[in-house]
Amino acid sequence: MESHNGDGPSGRPGSGFSPLTGALATSSELLSGAVLLGFTGALAALGQDGLALIAGLSGGLLLAGALVVPHLQRCGLRGPLDLVSERFGLFARLAASLVLIAVSGVLLTAELSALGTALSVASGLGRPEALALAALAVLLAGLAASARGTTQLQAILFPLIAAALALPVMLPALGAGGVPLPQLTFGTTLQAISDLELKLLEKELADPVSLKAYLTPFNAITPVGALLLSLSVALGLASLPRVLSRPAMAETGYRARLTIALSAVLVLLAALALAPAAASIRLGILSGLVGREPAALDPWLLRLGGLGLVKVCGVHAVSADAVSAACAALADPPMVLRLHEIEMDQAVALFALPGLSGLPMAVTLSMAVVVALAALAAATWLVVTLRHELTGRGTLPEDASLDAGPSRGVVAMLARALAVFLVPLAAFWASTEPAELTELLAWGLSLAAAGLAPVVLAAIWWSRATPAGAFLAIVTGVSLTAYYIIATRYFAPQFYETWSALSNAGFGAIADYEAARDAFAAAADEERVAALATLHAEARRVATGGGTSPRWLGRWGRPSGSWCWSWRRP
Repeated sequence: MESHNGDGPSGRPGSGFSPLTGALATSSELLSGAVLLGFTGALAALGQDGLALIAGLSGGLLLAGALVVPHLQRCGLRGPLDLVSERFGLFARLAASLVLIAVSGVLLTAELSALGTALSVASGLGRPEALALAALAVLLAGLAASARGTTQLQAILFPLIAAALALPVMLPALGAGGVPLPQLTFGTTLQAISDLELKLLEKELADPVSLKAYLTPFNAITPVGALLLSLSVALGLASLPRVLSRPAMAETGYRARLTIALSAVLVLLAALALAPAAASIRLGILSGLVGREPAALDPWLLRLGGLGLVKVCGVHAVSADAVSAACAALADPPMVLRLHEIEMDQAVALFALPGLSGLPMAVTLSMAVVVALAALAAATWLVVTLRHELTGRGTLPEDASLDAGPSRGVVAMLARALAVFLVPLAAFWASTEPAELTELLAWGLSLAAAGLAPVVLAAIWWSRATPAGAFLAIVTGVSLTAYYIIATRYFAPQFYETWSALSNAGFGAIADYEAARDAFAAAADEERVAALATLHAEARRVATGGGTSPRWLGRWGRPSGSWCWSWRRP
């Protein structure tokens, strides 16, 4: 690959925006709607175990800046598919293109789900209507928007995203006359959470199953699993056009590196606000909801419950009367709410923060608008980069010289047709609620880490890698990872029975699975549906591959892809 000097890669003009604009846009892309809702909810629910996601987010930028972006920029290449095509030829590019389409579809599903949730909170629409509106908006924006315009929009959005994370925590502190920077009082918040957890256990308002110690690591994930999760998220991000395109199109290598460096600083600053926000959510649930009478729920909670986003005592919290009746009908009716009787989806935790902090509903609605804009911009950027990668046009559709030739026009039409097909398909999948946002993001990034990252890194750093080896790396890595995702999600009992020797589940989880299996075998016809649902739920807890759970995957495909780099090397 030949290096080029001049105003931009290959002698063409550069991206047309400053490193600061590119960094703001890249940071906004990494803090998309799905990331804001999913990662904040995961941190609030899992505590220390959720930090692996933040480590992967920051690590992806660093890996991209150190290992990939400088070489793309120096060689005049606009994205990972151009790199694979230049280094390994047509068949490897076709395989990488299929992987990129699959990864984009999964990540697009996550962004559409986040956009639908935010629209539902902001407007009061039901989830089906909100998802339909979200799909229409993304489809129109993805087909009409330019890379330059999307970059400018995401650059403007970053301060709004930072404010949405920080203000719900800062405003209550200002009102109480305390320190307005939550990072300075973070230790006090964590200590308050730990003290409250002990009190709730003593009062039997929580049990060790529903209440995992917030500051105790490796409750939901093993140390190996945490490392693999961080590595999968980092490698997945470092191999995707949504992260690589803007810095790769910088006018000089210095500007490319500066864009990545500024992005890393901005993401770090946002992450410093993410953890206190999650801790405030956790503290608010334990102190403000647990121990409250069922008939005394706040209006903000009933509003979220009316949208189908919060359950109390097994029913949607549409009204105080409905909650009181449901709690009274339990086998052990509570006088006050216990932790396991409050079911709040992780994707809704961020929208609960203003209400838990005593702020007015207007703050929640403002946050929902910001999250909706972040999700819409991220989904649009996904569609734009996918179209331009598949057509070999990088991210500058304004460059008319790249449209020469009839074959280019045909490919561009096919890419647009793919977008028209992919967006509704992702919206339909999101409507089935296949998994939590963090799981969807982990699935998409793990597919990229297994199918794209090995061949992208080999193209730059492995001089003896061959086209045949690259093709096998892509096919093998993504096949094993896809098998693991599908099998553990939809065929968990069969997967566990086949690979039980690799499971590291505890004795209690295995005993629960065996009891559920026996109950399903003995169930009468009218009970088999419920027994099967219980069996699948218990099977997902034990269907782990060498310490990697279905929700924190990443181990299976990536090494296999790496081993194929130099197959039949000269």
